[in-house]
Amino acid sequence: MKKREIYHKTLPILILVALLIVIQVVSSLTRQTEDITYKETSNMGYKVYLNKNDYYDTEYLDKGMTYVAALINYVDVDFEYNFNISEPITANYDYYIESDLQIYDKSNVNNIVFEKKEKLVEDTAQVEQNTTSVNISQDLKVDYKQYNALANSFKSTYNIPVDSRVLINLYVNINGIYERFDYPIKNSNNVGIEIPLTTQMLNINIQTNDVDKTQAIKATDSRYLDFAIQYINYLIIALLLIYIIKFILYFMQSRKYKTPYEQKIAKIMRDYDRVVVNVKHLELSRRSTDMIDVRSFENLIDVSDRLEKSILMMEVEIGKRCWFVVKNGDEFYRYILIGE
Repeated sequence: MKKREIYHKTLPILILVALLIVIQVVSSLTRQTEDITYKETSNMGYKVYLNKNDYYDTEYLDKGMTYVAALINYVDVDFEYNFNISEPITANYDYYIESDLQIYDKSNVNNIVFEKKEKLVEDTAQVEQNTTSVNISQDLKVDYKQYNALANSFKSTYNIPVDSRVLINLYVNINGIYERFDYPIKNSNNVGIEIPLTTQMLNINIQTNDVDKTQAIKATDSRYLDFAIQYINYLIIALLLIYIIKFILYFMQSRKYKTPYEQKIAKIMRDYDRVVVNVKHLELSRRSTDMIDVRSFENLIDVSDRLEKSILMMEVEIGKRCWFVVKNGDEFYRYILIGE
């Protein structure tokens, strides 16, 4: 393909790209951006209610203590999640509470041996118009004895070195519509507690993830966008695609014709580039018995996969003969591609 021909074929593409850039710069000047902020907070609380006993005068213990497992009746969890935003929105949100019983390898909490999830509060969806806050408060009694009995039963039945816990989580999804934004304000998070099981004494951990945070959102107000500019953009992009397709077709038609031999090599390098390495020379054993010729390239692929070795490719005669070799110590597996 001559340089003059390339220039004439690519000139319309360059002009359209330049026009598209100019249009984008002009359109950006007609846009306005706006920042709004939102803040998430949580105030998780719980009380540990006790079985009747001769030691404690109170019926429950407050959070943050160490608890004797045998005395626990149930845990009363107070879920609280707050989402506050600087501008009024239409807040579409839903939430649910789920328990997640996990029995895991003592050495690694991520190695789950058994897991059982259960929804304790089904999906609850609500919509609030023109609001700056979403507040969720839910009280839930967690049957500690039920979860602990199941974990103990599993542990004793299979007599394996495991630990266990139950996670009680409130999951919240918010989809807020703000009139000056093109897209919704989405936020998902969860808060909960972790209760260890199958232990004589335990500490309950509150898990709030990244809930207590403030975040700013910058968005474009498209009401100031000139829609005529959008249509011009679409037209330029359509013309650009047409010229690019024409250039590709012209380039493909003007390529040098490849021989069947060259086409086979190109196909092998394209399909098996993960294992084929093009080299300038091969260090081969002098003993001819070390060279094992295979019938097809597919056979050599099987050898490469089995031995986990790369295939070395070297053209012995340019355009006429090519070797593909898998080297395994003093053994060499070879496939020879010969041009017609």
